[in-house]
Amino acid sequence: MKLNACGEKEWCKIYSVPMDLDYGTDVVQLSNGNYIALVNCFGYDIAEERIWLFCLSPSGETIWQKVYLTSEHPQWATNGYGYSLLKDDEENLLFTGECVEYDNYVNPTSWSFQLLHIKFSSDGEEIWGKPWYMNYDSTKYGGRVSAQDFHGNYSTGGGHGTGWIGCNCHPPVLFRQTKDGVHFPEIRYTQGLPAYIGQGAITGMDYLEANKIALATTYLDEPGVFIPAHTVARISDTLGNILKERHLYDDLNEILGFSLTTDKSILMTSGFWVTQDSLKMFLYKLTSDLEYAPIDTRPLVYDYLCSGTPQLMDTIYPDCDIIVGMEEPMHQKERYSIQVAPNPSTDKLTLTLPDRMLKEWQSNSLSSKTLYFSLPENLQLQIVDVLGRTILTKAISKEIKQVTLDVSPWPAGVYLARLTAGNSVVAEAKVVKQ
Repeated sequence: MKLNACGEKEWCKIYSVPMDLDYGTDVVQLSNGNYIALVNCFGYDIAEERIWLFCLSPSGETIWQKVYLTSEHPQWATNGYGYSLLKDDEENLLFTGECVEYDNYVNPTSWSFQLLHIKFSSDGEEIWGKPWYMNYDSTKYGGRVSAQDFHGNYSTGGGHGTGWIGCNCHPPVLFRQTKDGVHFPEIRYTQGLPAYIGQGAITGMDYLEANKIALATTYLDEPGVFIPAHTVARISDTLGNILKERHLYDDLNEILGFSLTTDKSILMTSGFWVTQDSLKMFLYKLTSDLEYAPIDTRPLVYDYLCSGTPQLMDTIYPDCDIIVGMEEPMHQKERYSIQVAPNPSTDKLTLTLPDRMLKEWQSNSLSSKTLYFSLPENLQLQIVDVLGRTILTKAISKEIKQVTLDVSPWPAGVYLARLTAGNSVVAEAKVVKQ
């Protein structure tokens, strides 16, 4: 749902798959006004194809959609989950989530959860992607939020789900890597964690300065179930030293929202159980020194720039467009190929061109399918023989649906009809000349 500055609904879309369990976890806006939304468990295959991305125009029309972990390979990453999207200073995006990784070397039935990163361009092209450890490791690594430092490298806040030999605990961890996906040493925050029972995670973070990081951390230092957690705001340097910290309300909660203001104040949201049946939302605002930001008590008067009478609160009714069938086209690969008739042919044949483009990607036990709802510009039709020689090149407008070719001068044999855009293959098909 998109609202204007006055809280009025501009458009609303419901992507409907009956009886599924989908829900959105993040959305970012690109500099061209488009939006990219991260959705989990869209469709019916909630074991494999869990992670979905939708790119929407400013008016809410779908430009492309993507689904991750599509491979049927039994030892490739599976059971994925997406937490957040980070738009970097080059307009690329970093996906942060998790997946299940199998032991492909010793015991193929063993598996563990792994932190998952995938970097892709704003038009949906993958740049790189990998689990945090591509080789099987029995330790669970989890991460929720990522930030970019002053050098363009990435850091992700999370934790270790199983013991680390340095403290025999499950510490909050800062996972670090270059913009090309090369790992830096991790930072483990073991402060305050007793051996064997201590555990924690980083749930929010950002860089205040080149060597100073603001962290939202939750940790437990007592055994048992339903033990109140310590919710702590921290300032750390890039070596892992805690420069300052402030304890917030301790309860069965954690910091779920985290952002920096333009003056480097820290905004955080959390929940707090006032009673057993009453959960209240908290908003914290701290300075970069972790002091509570001063409250301006002056009476202020604002001009109301919206039409009508100012409203303290309002109800927005979800009168939305319902979009159905979005998951089905991802499995109709033949729909995005070139159709040839007649085939074989002796004189003339007709090529029916697709109106959409489906791309597949595989790397480091990861896989994806991306469906573009329109074809790119600068299309070319190429005919290539079995020796790889191009015998025909023809510029094609993306509005053209069919092309008729006279193949009578061609020698008998098998040819490849290929529709390209730059270095990308949009669609192709085999052609037989008799």
